[in-house]
Amino acid sequence: MRIGVTYTPGEFESRDVTGKTVVAIDCFRASTSMIQALSSGAASIRPYLSVDEARQAAAACEGAILAGERGGARIDGFDLGNSPGEFTPETVGGRDVIMTTTNGTRILAAASGAADILVGSFVTA
Repeated sequence: MRIGVTYTPGEFESRDVTGKTVVAIDCFRASTSMIQALSSGAASIRPYLSVDEARQAAAACEGAILAGERGGARIDGFDLGNSPGEFTPETVGGRDVIMTTTNGTRILAAASGAADILVGSFVTA
């Protein structure tokens, strides 16, 4: 088994992950927020690379929650930012979460050609 490690989205984007398993661990926020949303009963987490893509996806998905940040700040017009504490059963339970973040969703987008994509965080350790 060979394991490759990258520390930034830029490093990761230059890798060929076709047919490989990718474990994305964004130890600051994105992966922890995703895990918290699922633990709170979110129906799904749908990551998007850009703010515009996320807005379009949310408009096409009735009842979806729009969540994300740029540079750590909640995006204007979004329902939630990227703080795990915001993803409660009351806010996300039974709903699809459309998400875009500065780094976490960027890595997931870059991994789209992988055979398997897993999201890890310190809260799942």
